[in-house]
Amino acid sequence: MKRNRSVSRVQLIAALALIIIMIGAPAVVLAQVGPRLDITSVDSTDFPTITLNVIAAGENSRRIRDLSGLRLSEGTTAIADF
Repeated sequence: MKRNRSVSRVQLIAALALIIIMIGAPAVVLAQVGPRLDITSVDSTDFPTITLNVIAAGENSRRIRDLSGLRLSEGTTAIADF
């Protein structure tokens, strides 16, 4: 028995759209600029107290050492004692 392997127009368009999205996705990720926090580890052994190790980076991906302006919040509640 020979199977008919025809591809519908909808399947072809969906496949092409997926390929275009996958090709364009790295460019969008690489285009992100601005300061960021990278979480390098999480320690929850003293739960509900959570300890995070983070790296703060600026627009040029250089580490930010002065975090005096950093604000933390849980939901909409500010955390003052960190």
